[in-house]
Amino acid sequence: MNLELHMPLFHFIENYQKAYGNTPTIEEMMRATGKGHGTVQNSLKRLEEAGYLRRHSHKKSHIEILKPSRLGVPIRGEIAAGYLSDACINTTDYLIFSAPWLEETDFALKVSGDSMSGDAIANGAFVIMRAVPNGYQPKQGEIVAAWVEGFGTTLKRFYRQGDLVTLQASNPAYEPIQLNLREHELQIQGIWISTLHGRANLLTSS
Repeated sequence: MNLELHMPLFHFIENYQKAYGNTPTIEEMMRATGKGHGTVQNSLKRLEEAGYLRRHSHKKSHIEILKPSRLGVPIRGEIAAGYLSDACINTTDYLIFSAPWLEETDFALKVSGDSMSGDAIANGAFVIMRAVPNGYQPKQGEIVAAWVEGFGTTLKRFYRQGDLVTLQASNPAYEPIQLNLREHELQIQGIWISTLHGRANLLTSS
């Protein structure tokens, strides 16, 4: 279920409740989102079906937030969206933004290069990654932060056939990186969750 169109309403309700201690009216939701009555009702239905909120019929105009937004993720450094380069470096900087889908293990990487431009991951963008356990086996075509011993880390789509792994760019200007797991150690450091395009604030340690 694609909830991107419904999230502005979710964030408005969540922030309204934090500020005023109660739930906004449908009319206030309409004004805040610029949407009509039917569209707002549909968004509420979709958000409820996805488990983000619950409407209580016995309480007038009351909505319970079930998935509060987490605020911010640590920036682990840069990652090459090009050829293999040095591994990501931990920092104490944070990206500050609100999203209910964030998990405690999520982190951000700043993209260096344009090899993933076909997936709207531009040079200089921040990607939100989710940490995975050692030995994690990505799904075919999943975007991952892949570390190769002796070469470094890159952001690519992952494909595997037997012992042969292909790290595929979405920009056709870049050749795929092919690895034989019998000859190279490969670790998946995270899987791609989202890309931020100017919707977050940077909090630095300085």
